[in-house]
Amino acid sequence: VEGGHMALLGDVTGKGVAAAALTSLVRHTAKTAAAFDPRPSAVLTVVNRALRQRPRIAPVTMLCAVQRGGELTLAVGGHPLPLLKRAGRPCKRVGRTGLLLGAVDAYPGADEVTLALEQGDTLLLFTDGVTDTPGAGGRFGEARLRVAVDAAPAEPQALLDAIERVLDAFARRGGLDDRAMLAVQRD
Repeated sequence: VEGGHMALLGDVTGKGVAAAALTSLVRHTAKTAAAFDPRPSAVLTVVNRALRQRPRIAPVTMLCAVQRGGELTLAVGGHPLPLLKRAGRPCKRVGRTGLLLGAVDAYPGADEVTLALEQGDTLLLFTDGVTDTPGAGGRFGEARLRVAVDAAPAEPQALLDAIERVLDAFARRGGLDDRAMLAVQRD
C-alpha cells in the first residue's frame, strides 16, 4: 500500500469449493478496498459489507496490519490476536479483538491499534487452527503457543519452522483444522 506494506490473515467458514470461493471474494475485496483506503479498519469494514451482500451468512475472521517504517497499525475482526516477539521479553498479544466479519449489517468497525516496532521485533499472525490443534492432552492452546514462540528464534522462517515442529509433535490424528501462520519482522 502507499507508504508501507499490508499483511492480511483470515479464516473462512466451510470447506471445499464454497470456502475457496469465499476466500477469493474476501481476498479480492480486501485488495480493492486497500487501494482506496489502506487503513486496516476501513478494509475490514468493506469486507464485512461484501460478506453481508451474500444470500447466506458467511462469517469470516480477519486481521489486517499495515507497517509504515517503525509503526504497525492493526485491526482485528474476530480473529486471534497476533503475538509480538521482542528480544529479551516474553511474547505478548497485541491488538483488540473486534466483531466477526459477515455477522451483522450494523458493523461497528474494528478498533485500530498502532504499535511502535523496534528493530528485530517479530509479529506472529495465526489462525485458530494453530491453537485448536488437538493432542493427547486436549487442544494446543495459546499458553503452549507462547512457550513455543518464546523458545524459537526471531527470524521469521526459523520461527515458523520451530512452531510447526512443536505443533506436529503435539498433534494427534483426527479433528485437525486448517492452520496458517505468517511472521513479519522489522529490519
